[in-house]
Amino acid sequence: MKFIHRSRNESVVNTVPFKGMYVAEMSLQELDEMFEIRIELEGLAIKKAAPKIPSSVIKELEQAMQTWSSRKPNEYEEKIRFKHIKTIAHPD
Repeated sequence: MKFIHRSRNESVVNTVPFKGMYVAEMSLQELDEMFEIRIELEGLAIKKAAPKIPSSVIKELEQAMQTWSSRKPNEYEEKIRFKHIKTIAHPD
């Protein structure tokens, strides 16, 4: 519920009485700017949080990453990766 109120206050969601809630229309530039800001904020959050992660957790994550990176991607993952590469290379 908190997310809905915050989204309404940030004009990301519009409420139409007796009809419901709808995602607000945004231009591609607005959407791009929003993602740019989010990427920067996530990077900052990681930089601040990383020193607080116990070394035992980091070792577990490293092992999980090695296991994940050594396995062959499934067909669904390959389709998604190809779609993203195609979208980046040939935006409409």
